[in-house]
Amino acid sequence: MLVVLLILPFTVTVFAANNVTFNVKAVKENTTPVSGAIFALECLDAGSDAVYTSSVSNNNGISTFNIPVTNGTFLLYENNFPDSYSSYDAYTIKIINGKVYVAVNEEFAEYEEVTFVHQYDPHVEVSIPFTVEVKQTGTKAPGKETFKVELFSEVFKDELNIKYISNEVTTNGKGSYNSTLKFSVPGSLLPVLTDGFYIREIKSTKDGWTYSDAVYAVFFDIIETDTSFNLTNIRFHSATPNPENDEGFDISDETVSEAKFINIYNKSEELNNKPSGSKTVKA
Repeated sequence: MLVVLLILPFTVTVFAANNVTFNVKAVKENTTPVSGAIFALECLDAGSDAVYTSSVSNNNGISTFNIPVTNGTFLLYENNFPDSYSSYDAYTIKIINGKVYVAVNEEFAEYEEVTFVHQYDPHVEVSIPFTVEVKQTGTKAPGKETFKVELFSEVFKDELNIKYISNEVTTNGKGSYNSTLKFSVPGSLLPVLTDGFYIREIKSTKDGWTYSDAVYAVFFDIIETDTSFNLTNIRFHSATPNPENDEGFDISDETVSEAKFINIYNKSEELNNKPSGSKTVKA
């Protein structure tokens, strides 16, 4: 009798034998599981910049780390919140020879699944106008290009879950082009932004372009109502690198009218190498 084996495709999650694997749980304040959360494990040891990311939490709120075996002390925090929710819990983790420990009352205990409690915290949209000016210094005219800007600040880089809505402008030739940097942050943390932040252009490496080095400090006021936050009195100040602090900037006292980034296109048209006055002679 001929026996035929039918092999059907299936998917199995396989973790490397020499990896460290542990779970984190995300829940709402009423203990309902939260799906869509992502966590980070950032090494705190001197000389290390390792950061590991967890899987996206499932319908049971469970997110999994599966990282190479490595000794060290880490900060465990959430770095991607589901819409309308935020969690500001954080834990200190130690990994020693493949064993995971968590700080409890300033002492480390064998790891048990930790839980991040999410609060309802709808995101608030922030809009900051900016301008990109294209200049031409070569003989070739610049064509259609897209430029992007970003915001940054050492103060809140690890605290706010910033979601960009729009941060680019498309140009087509010389001239000034206006656009708007739009992003959202959890409403409870919006007041942190009133302490100021910076915006700059994201530099690319496209041939022929010299990108702007301009940095602007942005400040604004907030008018809070029972149902919303309104931004008002947006102010721009030029910012220049502080020679005594690699990551710091000196902010001008005077405001400037706009956040403008000037990009220069310096390519030239390809010339015909045939000598002038030459003639083609037929044999």
